[in-house]
Amino acid sequence: MKDPAMIPCGRTHALSPVATAATPSVPGAPRMARRSLLGWLSGGAALASLPAALVACGGGGGGGGGGLPLPIGQGQGPATPPATPDTPGNPPDAPISDAERLDTLRDVTRKGFELRTGRTRLAFVEALAAYMATLPAYRETGVDTETLTAWGHFRDGRVHLVSANRNMAAPGAVPVSADAARHDAAFAAAAAPIELPSTENARVFHAFGLNLDRQQTVAVLGRMLTDGGYLLRDGTRGDARISTLREVSGDGFFYINTHGGASARVSDRDDAAPEMYSLQSSTQVSEVLEAMPDFKDDLDHWRLTYYTADIFELEGYGEGDPVKQTRYGITAKFVHRYWSFPAHSIVFINACSSARTSERRWSGTFMDACHAKGAAVYLGWNETVSTAGADTAPRYFVDRLLGANKELRESPEQRPFAWDLVMQDMKKKGLTIDPETRAELLAKPRAGQPATHVLAPTIRRLQVSEYADELTLFGGFGSVPGEVEIDSTVRTVKSWAHDRIVCDLPRTGAGSGGGVFVRVGRRRSNVRQLTVWKIPLTTQWVHQIYPALKVDGNGLLRLRADVGPHRELPGEVPRTPEVHAIGTRDSTFHQVASGSQPKDANCSISWSGTQDFPGIPENGAPEPAAVIMCHLKIDTRNHDAWLGLALGLRDPKTSGLNESDCGHADKVVAPFGLLDGTEDFARPDMPEAGTPYAIPALALKLGSGFESPAHTHHDDELTLHIGACTPQWPPLPDAAV
Repeated sequence: MKDPAMIPCGRTHALSPVATAATPSVPGAPRMARRSLLGWLSGGAALASLPAALVACGGGGGGGGGGLPLPIGQGQGPATPPATPDTPGNPPDAPISDAERLDTLRDVTRKGFELRTGRTRLAFVEALAAYMATLPAYRETGVDTETLTAWGHFRDGRVHLVSANRNMAAPGAVPVSADAARHDAAFAAAAAPIELPSTENARVFHAFGLNLDRQQTVAVLGRMLTDGGYLLRDGTRGDARISTLREVSGDGFFYINTHGGASARVSDRDDAAPEMYSLQSSTQVSEVLEAMPDFKDDLDHWRLTYYTADIFELEGYGEGDPVKQTRYGITAKFVHRYWSFPAHSIVFINACSSARTSERRWSGTFMDACHAKGAAVYLGWNETVSTAGADTAPRYFVDRLLGANKELRESPEQRPFAWDLVMQDMKKKGLTIDPETRAELLAKPRAGQPATHVLAPTIRRLQVSEYADELTLFGGFGSVPGEVEIDSTVRTVKSWAHDRIVCDLPRTGAGSGGGVFVRVGRRRSNVRQLTVWKIPLTTQWVHQIYPALKVDGNGLLRLRADVGPHRELPGEVPRTPEVHAIGTRDSTFHQVASGSQPKDANCSISWSGTQDFPGIPENGAPEPAAVIMCHLKIDTRNHDAWLGLALGLRDPKTSGLNESDCGHADKVVAPFGLLDGTEDFARPDMPEAGTPYAIPALALKLGSGFESPAHTHHDDELTLHIGACTPQWPPLPDAAV
């Protein structure tokens, strides 16, 4: 029993104009516009006038869009399929010549033009299929109502499709299919390590007419990909020719905007015969190509179809009338024969019903073929898509995977994100739904695919480990190592994983702070700033009973941290977390004791000596005799900060500050005291350290650029002053986060 979505019509034909060597005029038809004539001369029709040897040099290419709108065919002889295991399973009902086939295609095209007005799109394809059923060249015809495609199977098994699904005007609403209900499960399956396409090659194709204003989408995608480090291959100007499509190999990102439609099983007598979903190419059907062995072989093995549809050229039949052309279409068998994709590649088929995979006669076989040939994720529409959805969605999608910040810009700008998170963001914003047809854009990861994917490396945040002289970058980088640069110096990568990188971090000098980014081949990440503070510190500790005795101190506190906002998800308000930093190894504090004061008539008390308090010790070094503990905690939302300060002596008896009290020797210790109170500080580079520890701290209010103000603290014995500090490399206000 036939599927109810397929309406068989007995004998039927399908639309499609074909290019020939004949003069481009048709009795009773308006004269061709100049642009159409030029297109015809540059398209497949012009090949007919070339010597056979020269034609063969094209590798079976054929011209692009803009060909003859209503050509007249001339016979090229019979086209009997070769008897090979890959040929259709049934012998033809009767031989069919190229001339009969081309005349039939021309006839159906003319009839389609007559039927074009006063009908809905479904009524149009039903009326056309009914007409096709009266033509002897077809052994079976019908309509796929879901993809709005009339189809016809020629007597030799070749397939012809005529679509009326993509329209410049707004069509009626189309209900969302059951595919959408399974979409969230695909996201769950894709929530995995982030990978980049393993090559930097990209293709963006457009199979419609060259004067279509929607051609700019291909140009926009091309510019974004080129700016993002990708090498753009052929196909930026409506160049989805069969010769080019046969060379699709090694593309990390692949995109095509074209027509898509389906037909019923080619043969009811052969269970192995395919159910066809086909995409229209830019190559117009012509007598020359029909005679070429490679085209004959592809047609007879169902790798190619004949595909008639509107190319959105408003010339040819009269001013303002759309041009329909019959071009070659490609199928899943074409993909299996010619295409191959590298690891972690992204394939975007911007065509009607290109992700309508709930039944095999639709695009399930085409998607499966792309997956089988290496595509990691396949994107397409589950229903008929209008130009409104087909233009907006791919631009936004590619923009967010690259962090290009050209389309619907966020404030602040946004770093690259993986496709699964971008699709969720698009869904929240209604960008996965066509505003006119209600079709939904779906992403289909390959079964068993362990990763999700992004088009550029992306840094979420940075974390300094002063103890290890290392910087850890968190984000999405793929598993293939690249380079890390800090302040324009290439650093040594110690470890590289898909979600984090550890590199060396100099203590001072070039590369010790500044802009940080990742490069994988030609592809660069967003830039994160590693901010550096150098805070001067002076103290005076005065004996409360003998005020002539004092300890003067001075030092420099140096701290580093990433204090910029970041997003965990695309489209969200940037997060402003609490950030912790630890004083660098070159932080230091120096004390000098001085003064003498009589205690009575017979003796005096005096102080002398010096004591150094270095920063954190070297890794593996013995426990130091003295250390200055310096911690910084910043609430990056409101810029409240706490500067933790403490002096540590392993044994107070080892202090270099001495007291002589009437002949008795002792040691002096001059601590910072409790300051503004104790505050909890964490070791962010050592999560295993567990509970934060409390040390005395100064409460500060940082400026908008994280400037540390001058601040003086008075205690009973202590006066402590920190100088104003404008940090180096503060977060950039226009940084992508």
